[in-house]
Amino acid sequence: MNPDKGGAAQQFTFDHVAGENATQEDLFEPAGRPIVENCLAGYSSTMFTYGQVRPTARLEVERPIPCLLGSDVDKADLRKSRVENADVEVDSRWGMIPRIFQLAFALMKQEAQQRTTDRLTFACTCSFLEIYNEHFYDLLNPKCTSLEVHEGPSGNVFVKSLSKHPFSCFAAVMALVQRGAKNRRVAGTNMNRESSRSHSFFTCNIESTRASAIAGLLSSTSLTSQALKASGATGERLKEATSINTSLSQLGKVIMALLESLKDEKRHVPYRNSKLTFLLKDSLGGNSKTTMVCPSYRESLGTLKFAQRAKLVHNKAVVNEATEGEKDALKKEIARLMVVGLLAQKAAAGGEDAQECMESLSLELVGVREELARAGST
Repeated sequence: MNPDKGGAAQQFTFDHVAGENATQEDLFEPAGRPIVENCLAGYSSTMFTYGQVRPTARLEVERPIPCLLGSDVDKADLRKSRVENADVEVDSRWGMIPRIFQLAFALMKQEAQQRTTDRLTFACTCSFLEIYNEHFYDLLNPKCTSLEVHEGPSGNVFVKSLSKHPFSCFAAVMALVQRGAKNRRVAGTNMNRESSRSHSFFTCNIESTRASAIAGLLSSTSLTSQALKASGATGERLKEATSINTSLSQLGKVIMALLESLKDEKRHVPYRNSKLTFLLKDSLGGNSKTTMVCPSYRESLGTLKFAQRAKLVHNKAVVNEATEGEKDALKKEIARLMVVGLLAQKAAAGGEDAQECMESLSLELVGVREELARAGST
């Protein structure tokens, strides 16, 4: 790329580049499909968009803009999906989110049919969050305004009191997406008639129950950047744009610190400098398989440099197997192992009940062997 007349050419390397004639399907295959497959395999998976889009991109859905939502899903398709639990055909105008959930339900249905003997079931919940002027807002429960971000004992970051909504079909989750999208703060600027004034996070948890429970977490994050001069923002719009760009500046600092930490493990990463970066802690350098989509209209060079740095960040994703559904089973297993240990101690110590302890211990070991054999055959 040669941004300036007479300037030196700059090269950038990415996993995929979509040209100006790319379709939503062209974007979904390399970016959206892996997110769904990773989630159903039990990984935390994040997709976030970063950068400016061309004017009225949210309205001109036929253009090759990687808009997360795209056009509204046809109401007839929603009714069909809800009533008949049927597969929904993909509309060419759909953005990432409808395509993600269309594929997710198709794959869940396929896996359940293939594993009927395992009694495989899926439980799905979602939440929709907005960061506006450094404050959290629940887009699915606008009355809830006292939201705070916390860090759990294992280092996971969550928003306390954020509502979670169950869903069991494509129609239900799309209704929730569209409901939350209508509550987002938008306003007209010189660049866009419906310019987003905030960052948004749509998070879905899919838990499958089988021999061992697995929970996949899917997050879709829309990060808005604002060109203050080109947008013509003044007054409240200027305050909003400044808040947006300040949080993105902190995001850039976090990414730089993560890259420096590859050489110096003691390097402090300033996740807590903004609510945006704190909430993205798992997605950047943590337990997540993360995909970044960077549409670019103006300030292309800045977006390319940001994406190039972000690509070098190393995440450490692991399968999320320690779920709530396993706690009781784990407690029972620990109790049984304690009994086995006690029996072994008594048998080794001898005495009148040594023979009885040996017989009980033998029965326990037989049970353990049978469980191992069953596990090996699945």
